[in-house]
Amino acid sequence: ENVPGGRIILCMDGDDAGQNAVERLCSSNILSKVPNLNRNELYVATLPSDGKGKEAAVKDPSDYVDYAGTEARERFQEEVLGDALPWDEWYVARILSKHDVNAKDGTPGSFSDICEQVSTFLATFSNPADRTRRVYKIADSLVDLIAAEEDVNERSASSLGMLRVQLESDILNMSSRKAGVREAMERRIERMDGFVGEGATASKMEKLTSGDGDDDDDRKMSRSALAKAKPPVTDGAPRQIP
Repeated sequence: ENVPGGRIILCMDGDDAGQNAVERLCSSNILSKVPNLNRNELYVATLPSDGKGKEAAVKDPSDYVDYAGTEARERFQEEVLGDALPWDEWYVARILSKHDVNAKDGTPGSFSDICEQVSTFLATFSNPADRTRRVYKIADSLVDLIAAEEDVNERSASSLGMLRVQLESDILNMSSRKAGVREAMERRIERMDGFVGEGATASKMEKLTSGDGDDDDDRKMSRSALAKAKPPVTDGAPRQIP
């Protein structure tokens, strides 16, 4: 493919520590800035699953040689690198995968919590066009979560379509407001942590991947922003969220 600055594929260890390191990078604004600075496309590759839905079959890429045998190089290219996702799509999929249909509203894994995380992630993109471009597909995925919880026959296609538009609008508005708060907050954090001037992006990336970053810094925003992001249905139409 003709990628102007090349393609970077992140393939961290398959255990929780490795995946959490990628999540920290994605949830910060570091990766959203790299393409603008270096004209690179960033992807995330996932090591093969053990089939039980959680841990990878191999801990790290070097173990893949033992796992794949004599055809390790070809299989790694096809099974791992070939299935790599754009970093933002990978991270959104990670957020959505934590949805728990049994979680109470506002608690971790609930629909409102998933929407909160998604809107906070979108706020890392300072360019409104970047947020708008991503929110359409995300809204579709959120509607799929609702459809999985309920009997889809109870909702008409038009009702689900209206719900998608409602979610798209609400999440986009919330992420836009959060973006302004986040940018001001990050400027303060960078000054406090010494991430200023040349090399700031590299220094902050190193801190995040090592686990030294404070995730609370990225979450000091309204926790109730989308607490009711799953609107009740009245006469087949979703209620406007204030």
